[in-house]
Amino acid sequence: MQDRLRRRDAPCACLKWQCSGGAIDVVVWRYINGHGLVVNGTAPGILT
Repeated sequence: MQDRLRRRDAPCACLKWQCSGGAIDVVVWRYINGHGLVVNGTAPGILT
């Protein structure tokens, strides 16, 4: 179940990163980092 959420969150964050330019990005990266999806908290980190 967690794997499914992780798979769905990765592309979601990618889109949010590209679409929004401010506060939401920070929240997204913090959320993802909390789940261990992105370690460096950068766009390339999520894309790879």
